[in-house]
Amino acid sequence: MRPGDPVRASPGTAPTAAAFDALTKTSQAGRPAQLEEIAGAAHYLASEVAGCVQGTTVVVDGGGLAARL
Repeated sequence: MRPGDPVRASPGTAPTAAAFDALTKTSQAGRPAQLEEIAGAAHYLASEVAGCVQGTTVVVDGGGLAARL
């Protein structure tokens, strides 16, 4: 991914209003992620310092996954 590349979501990934509310309530941040927060993770992964980051999922969800563990 490079600056200016289009971002595409997989078909069927848009949550319903109820699912969105449930995800927001389980997030430790109590709100959806801001664009800058997601962009920061993407910028890191696209940088040279993340050269050895492979085969993993970087979750940017405000702590929602951690709250469910």
